[in-house]
Amino acid sequence: MALVDDLLFYNQRARERIDTETLAVMDRATQSLKDSGFGEGIVKVGDKVPSFELDLSDGSKFYLEDALSKGPGVIKFYRGGWCPYCNMELQSYQQLIHKFEEQGL
Repeated sequence: MALVDDLLFYNQRARERIDTETLAVMDRATQSLKDSGFGEGIVKVGDKVPSFELDLSDGSKFYLEDALSKGPGVIKFYRGGWCPYCNMELQSYQQLIHKFEEQGL
């Protein structure tokens, strides 16, 4: 659970640097999203994902069906290098890469 602890710690530190008024706006927006049920349809661990394709940065395409034909995998939605939360998660995955490999992922 080190990643969860790291994310919570980072979030708390980040909140300490933001003024009270801005935090209140952010918190209201977050609560509004939660109240709207926005996250109810989000894919969860173990869910079946519909087939999809993505354009890759090198101009090629990624096809989920092709990737799954080679075995199971992990899907990580990465917002970008600017996102500290995404980067912390990727670092955590890197530390666990041997466990993924043991599972054939």
